[in-house]
Amino acid sequence: MGSVVIVGDLHIGDGSNADGFFTSDNYLEFVRFVKWVEQNDSVDKLVIAGDLFELWQCKIEKALQMYIDVWKAFIRLAKSNKEVIYVPGRIMTLYPLLNLHIKLHRFQLAQ
Repeated sequence: MGSVVIVGDLHIGDGSNADGFFTSDNYLEFVRFVKWVEQNDSVDKLVIAGDLFELWQCKIEKALQMYIDVWKAFIRLAKSNKEVIYVPGRIMTLYPLLNLHIKLHRFQLAQ
């Protein structure tokens, strides 16, 4: 059995000044991190725990368009032999269509 890597509170925003994920350069670091998980044979699962998006200050539609590289990295990871588990935060329960989109891309959605 391999390792489980857990990340949380990414607060991915829409590229505006309120988007700390972008303005702090966490975006590029996170894409590199997901690539490392994908290539690391000792890691079996990536758990994304709560607050994936910064929904209080940013527009979800723009966030989905802004971070195509992040979504592609998640999809590559899910298509590999890695399990991607997304644990939605309290606010994400207000976005059922987004949660469905996540399920359709083969991410396991924790209930």
